[in-house]
Amino acid sequence: MRVLITGASGFLGTRLARALVARGSLVGPSGRPEPITELVLADRRAPEAPALPAGSGIRLRSVETDVADPTAPAALLDEDVDSVFPLAATLTVESETDFARGLAVNLHGLLALLEALRLRGKAPRLVFTSSLAAFGGPLPEVVGDGVPLTPQTSYGTQKAIGELLVDDYARHGFVDGRCLRLPIVMTRHAGAHAPPPGTVMPTVSGAIAAIVGDRLLGRDVVCPLAPDTRIAAASAERVVDALIAVHDLPAAAFGHTRAMNLPSLSLTLAELADASARAAEGAGVRVGAMRWQPEPRFQLAVDQWPKRFESARASRAGIRADASADEIVAAYLRDNPRALA
Repeated sequence: MRVLITGASGFLGTRLARALVARGSLVGPSGRPEPITELVLADRRAPEAPALPAGSGIRLRSVETDVADPTAPAALLDEDVDSVFPLAATLTVESETDFARGLAVNLHGLLALLEALRLRGKAPRLVFTSSLAAFGGPLPEVVGDGVPLTPQTSYGTQKAIGELLVDDYARHGFVDGRCLRLPIVMTRHAGAHAPPPGTVMPTVSGAIAAIVGDRLLGRDVVCPLAPDTRIAAASAERVVDALIAVHDLPAAAFGHTRAMNLPSLSLTLAELADASARAAEGAGVRVGAMRWQPEPRFQLAVDQWPKRFESARASRAGIRADASADEIVAAYLRDNPRALA
């Protein structure tokens, strides 16, 4: 099998690549697990290839390309692919402040990729990462798979359109598409790549992830959200497992739509901060100080998103949420073992 990941230098992209290399196989067109023979990693800067285990038969290829470039799909699809994970995206704040870039990456980039796949005629499995931002406005207490999409941000609108495109291309048989709506994910590297202490993070997910990552490094954090802000959250570990599980599901598991929510943990930011403090205390290290300084653009965006995120389809497939804030912190520490060093 030949597998393509776009956005492969990102937090989820690098972790998905590592997971696929470790796993060595995916369910293929036959409906049975088939060995991965080549993994193509694409991003605006050439992705770093994960280490291959001894005896691995996977060939790794790293490609520097911008999905906003209309010619990018041709460079990536010089050969047929069996599976595609389009993870490249601009996030909420950037999509609001740079509308053209958000449109180019989140919508035009996806459409160009879908069109290139249609013209090749192979109909690969494609796992599109949508978002809880595709919902918005007045919402029920629990947001399930069937709640109508009424996004209130450009990013959410682009993700909602992306879902419809994947549905339509799947209906025609151009791709075997499936969409996983992600909650807020702990998605930011801490440490050397983080901004100076006290700097407000430029993304919503970065601002929330800093409550875990930066504080466990002893860095003080200013959060642009209120401590009682309730979110639907998942660890990166849980998201990567779910992306692979959704890829491997048969098309019949989706029904009239190819989209499902990722079951997620509902918690407040204060609860997340407390879990970080407990982890630091257990390791005998200093936890960074926590200061709450709500910013309207962040608070407004998050307040419109689902607070409780569930999926009957995902639950039937055995996909589950993190059990607690402590489990999310523990998953972060497994991925960043030096955080409490």
